[in-house]
Amino acid sequence: MQFTVSEPLVSIVIVNWNYARYVADAIDSVKEQSYRNFECVVVDNGSTDGSADVIAASIDGNPQFKLLQLPANLGHLGAGCWALDHVRGEFVTFLDADDVLFPEYLAEHLLVHLSTIYPTGLTSSNIVDVNTEGAKLDGGHCWMSLAWNSGTPSLRPKERTVCQPALADCDYAVLADATRYVSAGARGWLWCPTSSNMFRRSLLHRVRPKTDSAPIFGGLDSFFLPIVHAITGSNLIDRPLSAYRVHENNNYSSLPHLTGRARTGKPRAEARNVAVLSLLVRSVIEDCESMPFAIGELWDVLDVVASSDQIMRPFEDPEVQAVLSRRFEELVRQFGERRVLSELRRRLGFRDCMRILFAARTGALPLAAIAQAASMEISTRVQRRLKGA
Repeated sequence: MQFTVSEPLVSIVIVNWNYARYVADAIDSVKEQSYRNFECVVVDNGSTDGSADVIAASIDGNPQFKLLQLPANLGHLGAGCWALDHVRGEFVTFLDADDVLFPEYLAEHLLVHLSTIYPTGLTSSNIVDVNTEGAKLDGGHCWMSLAWNSGTPSLRPKERTVCQPALADCDYAVLADATRYVSAGARGWLWCPTSSNMFRRSLLHRVRPKTDSAPIFGGLDSFFLPIVHAITGSNLIDRPLSAYRVHENNNYSSLPHLTGRARTGKPRAEARNVAVLSLLVRSVIEDCESMPFAIGELWDVLDVVASSDQIMRPFEDPEVQAVLSRRFEELVRQFGERRVLSELRRRLGFRDCMRILFAARTGALPLAAIAQAASMEISTRVQRRLKGA
């Protein structure tokens, strides 16, 4: 019997909290996908506005959809991580309940994953802003295009791919022209929001936060995009394949995404995403041995992750410094004391470094380490003065 390559299952996760007005549109957009081998899990995140009834009516017994209800709001990231234990697909997209996917979203993302020269843990497509009624507000997000410009064309020639029937109708030449690989060393925020991204589920499970069922507020994209990119890089598709709805009740922004000095994020949402970045940095340090990258690349990964937020300096966060203190001896075992002290000093002031060192060496005065750190500090300051002379 001849072996045939089957089509991969894609899981769409919709986390809904009090978006009864919009969630049916999100569900309908999934129903209209040209790629049909999908499952959709809708998580009602403790809503109080009748959302569960709207979701059930929209699903209407469709076997590809499933409604899961949480008794209380676990936060966007918390509910999304919870949902990962309830999906089966090799690839996962998190669709915000007030956004919609365009019909070719799954097909084009999946085709990039299966046809790229540079296999990555995520693909990110461009997105258009729409208003409450769905009217278009722009032609796409600018930072995606800026990051895309620095990338490398990444799709194989069509004749050198395994073309599956469900993907055959995609305009491969257009998609290839729109897709570029951006390496794992690229820094900053390179992607479009949550409803623009498709991840490999196996990688999400490896990097997800190790927390209990306590709520984790803040965006799924703020946690997963930086760490997955720091490990594999990103394939960026500069084609709008979804729509981001701008409205007063939007958790993150009530303005379209604008260039220049326009602040489009709400302060409360930005603060939550800063907290998510702190959680991400702590997770990488705490679980560095089990993370899916070589331990020697830890510092580079941390720098790429930290660069995703221009507001926060994560290494100055007391919670991050507490984790560094707790893991200090293990880091020394992996890298040597001199290297660890040097890496900390690159990211922190001398006093913060000493605070971490003293906390790590409780019960004994770390005289040798203090002497080494002081010697390194004096040498660094002398070199800076000589360069400035």
